[in-house]
Amino acid sequence: MGRTKGKHIHVLVDALIARGGFGEDLEHNKTDLRKLGLLSQSKTEFNKLAGELTTAVKNKAKKSKERESRRLPVSPAVPVSHAG
Repeated sequence: MGRTKGKHIHVLVDALIARGGFGEDLEHNKTDLRKLGLLSQSKTEFNKLAGELTTAVKNKAKKSKERESRRLPVSPAVPVSHAG
């Protein structure tokens, strides 16, 4: 079985995420991609790009949230009394 999205889509998504300015809303991402002038691709390829971009942003946010939840809470330093 072949890929549904080519490697060129994944490479382009990585570059666009590094550029920033994309969110978790598909329609907003489509609008931003149109502003960048990426309409030379077919409609199918454009929609695959927008969908993959949205999915990647959501996954990045999810991973970031998971990392934050795994961190141990920092407790304040408790002074140790020395009985002497």
